Amino acid sequence: MAVSNDGAAYLSPRERLHIRTHELAEIADRSRGEVTQFDYEQAKRAVTGEAELDRQNAALDAARAPVVCMRSHRKQLPDHPLNEI
Repeated sequence: MAVSNDGAAYLSPRERLHIRTHELAEIADRSRGEVTQFDYEQAKRAVTGEAELDRQNAALDAARAPVVCMRSHRKQLPDHPLNEI
C-alpha cells in the first residue's frame, strides 16, 4: 500500500490487479489461490479500463500482415502451367 503526498493511503494498480484477480476466482467458486489466465486478463481490463473491443481490435491489427504479390518475382519456366497465372 502506498501513501500519497497528503497522507492518504491507496492501492497501486498492481495491488488492485492482484486483489481483483483473486476476487474473480472466488466468484467462479474457486479458491483465491486457484486463479486462471482468464481471471488475470479480466482483472487487468477492469483495473486499466481497457475495453474488450479495444483489445480485440488490437489483436486483429497485429494479425494483419501486408500481402505481397510474388508473381513479378517468380522466374518464368518454359511451358510451365503456372506461367498463365
